[in-house]
Amino acid sequence: MQGFFRRSVRYNRKYVCTFENDCKISNEYRNCCRACRFRKCIEIGLDPKMVHSDRSCDTVLKRRTGEDRENRHYDDGNETSTSMSPPLIEKQLENSQDFEEHQQLNLWHATNIIKMHQSFQLRQDYLPLGTRNIVGLYDLNASSVLRYYKLVDRLVTDYHEHEMNHLIGVPPFHNVDLNVGLEAGFFTEPRHVCQRSKLDWSPTYPLPIQCFPRIWARMFVAYSDWTSHIPELKKLSLEDKTQLLVSRLTSVWWHWIIEKTVKHTCKNQRVILMTGGSYLSLDEDNEVVVDHNVQVNLRKSCEWLYDEVAKPSYELQVTEGEFALLRLILLFSPSPSLSPEGNRTVREAQNFYRSVLSEVVCQAYKSDPLSASNRLCSLMLLCTPFEHMAQFETESMALLVLYGSQGLAGQLPCEYYAMRTKSLI
Repeated sequence: MQGFFRRSVRYNRKYVCTFENDCKISNEYRNCCRACRFRKCIEIGLDPKMVHSDRSCDTVLKRRTGEDRENRHYDDGNETSTSMSPPLIEKQLENSQDFEEHQQLNLWHATNIIKMHQSFQLRQDYLPLGTRNIVGLYDLNASSVLRYYKLVDRLVTDYHEHEMNHLIGVPPFHNVDLNVGLEAGFFTEPRHVCQRSKLDWSPTYPLPIQCFPRIWARMFVAYSDWTSHIPELKKLSLEDKTQLLVSRLTSVWWHWIIEKTVKHTCKNQRVILMTGGSYLSLDEDNEVVVDHNVQVNLRKSCEWLYDEVAKPSYELQVTEGEFALLRLILLFSPSPSLSPEGNRTVREAQNFYRSVLSEVVCQAYKSDPLSASNRLCSLMLLCTPFEHMAQFETESMALLVLYGSQGLAGQLPCEYYAMRTKSLI
């Protein structure tokens, strides 16, 4: 406790609690909220005035070797002087505020995971994660919106109820039930579809095609959890909301898959990650022999997206926040299957997230508006392939899900693909 307090004061660190300064600090979870931990230090009587800096503390200087003293330079305004800054960051960051933001985001995420586990222990239900209100809503400024959706993405990706892999898990450790109604699967009982196993985006072993219904089920639950955090969806009628989620599921899923592929693989690997530690190789030399129809349709989809989205994303070095905002822009796309009021709400939401993305990019390129404009155009172009993908992908995905598990179809995928096909007519 004293070491944490001393470092906080010495390096003038600022902490912010997102839960009204009311976190319970125990020894086991002492890092769940540094703001409340620092407050507790003050409450038990630790005095910031009694903390000396490394520069002025004679006891620290006495421990230095003769060589250290000889090579030590004082800050005299010369550019060659060295700083006695703490050795917390070996790599120099362009902006220390970015590092603080990154650290704070990691801390909030760790806190959210702990709170979700605690909440689930108190109340085990089948609702989407967003109904538990673990991630606090954002203000309307761009940085707050960006932070909110980063935390939502991390929560949906990292939260899991058990360590069992959903590709090989068996009841009662991991249940998969595709005989759930579509609306129930989206809004009230996604956990009936399957439990929240680790998504595991590592490229560990080739995709077992017979397990594709399990991948579909786990991604469906993740999609329900993610959309349950989006406030604009609450403005839509149940019919419009269901229709929107059905029509955009394919685009959002593949965008998510490509983002994780770019994040967790190198450009020269040429693989597509498929959750559960599985991957699909686009290299014919490493190709796993699968059903011919599946091979043709799935490979065609993956090669198209890899060339049109993954490769440019590697080159652009698309950030976590940019990916999150692009996914929201993809979700909120007007559709003829929506009511006029629904399309109006969808357009407003899409314009809002476009403006947030624009502000985020412009903030990153303050001194170079032309580069900001070029990057924004390049990012928006990454959305186009997903629109084309949604048109020809439905048939191949339906084959994989409806007949991938020994020919056994379920109510959920049947209702989904029936509504999906109807929306394309």
